[in-house]
Amino acid sequence: MKIVATTAPTSPKTKKTEFKPQAAMAAPTAVATAAEVPPPRACRDCQGNGRSLQRLHRVESWRGQRILVEARKWRRRRQGRPKKAAPAVGREALIAATRELMKTMPPGQITRLDIARAAGVDPNLIRYYFGDRSALLIAAVLQAGSELRERQARGYAEGTSARDKIRRRIFILLETLYQDPSLHHLIIERIIHSKSKPARQLRNDLVYRTCDELAVVIEEGVAAGEFRRVDHRHLFLATVGACSFPMAERALFAELMGAAISEADLQAYAEFISGVFLDGLTMHERVRRSRPRNS
Repeated sequence: MKIVATTAPTSPKTKKTEFKPQAAMAAPTAVATAAEVPPPRACRDCQGNGRSLQRLHRVESWRGQRILVEARKWRRRRQGRPKKAAPAVGREALIAATRELMKTMPPGQITRLDIARAAGVDPNLIRYYFGDRSALLIAAVLQAGSELRERQARGYAEGTSARDKIRRRIFILLETLYQDPSLHHLIIERIIHSKSKPARQLRNDLVYRTCDELAVVIEEGVAAGEFRRVDHRHLFLATVGACSFPMAERALFAELMGAAISEADLQAYAEFISGVFLDGLTMHERVRRSRPRNS
C-alpha cells in the first residue's frame, strides 16, 4: 500500500497539502484459501549459519478482507549437510585428520572442534558423515587396524624363513605402535569388545587369522629344525604385550632411556625382543639338556 503526497500548484494563497491515496489504496480482491497457499520454498540466504530461510505464505485479514502475506520462518538445515559452494570434503579427509590427532593427543581429549580445525572444515560435517565423534573414532581405528593387518600379511609373505617372519612381525607391530601409541588401547576398547560387523571382521583378522599364521610359521620352523613346538596363542599374546606396553607407556620408556625415545631406541628394543623370542623358540631345549645335573 502506497500513499503519495500531492501538492497543489504553487500559489501564495496555498497553505495546505492534500494527501490522496492512489488506486493501490483499494483493498485487494484476491482471497486465498488453504488450498491456494503454495508449498514452502527453501532459501539459501543463511545456510552459512546452519539454518535455511524458508518462505511461507499465510492468510491475514485487512479491513475485513483476507489477503496473502509472505512470511519468513527459520528452519534448521538437515544435520551437518555440507554447503553446495564448499569444497568437497568427504569421510576420508575427516578420518585422516582424526588419525593424525590420535598420534599426538589422547583420544579422550580429541573434540569435534579439534578434528574440524585439523581438516579445515565445518564441525557439522562430522555429524553429517558419522553422526558423532565416537563413530568417527571407530572409523579411524578400523582403518588403522586394517592397515596394520595388511602390513603384517605382507611381512609374512616377504619373509624368507620362519625366523625372518617372526622378526618382521615384531618390527612391524613396534613401528606401528611407535607412530600411533594409542592404537592398541583403541583396538581393545572400540574393536575387540564391539558387536558391529566391521569391528567383528577386523577382530577376527587381527586375532584369529594372526594366530593361525603364527601356527603355520611355527610348524614351518619345526619342520626346518629351527623351532621347537610351542603354543601359537601364547606366542601371540607375548609378542603383543611386549610391543604394546612400552609404546603405550612411552613416558616410562623415555624415563628409563634417560631421554625422549628415538628411532635408534626403537630399533634396539626391536632387536632385543626379537632375540628373546627367537632364542626362546630355538634354544630352550638345548640349554636344558646342557645344564649339569646336581650331584
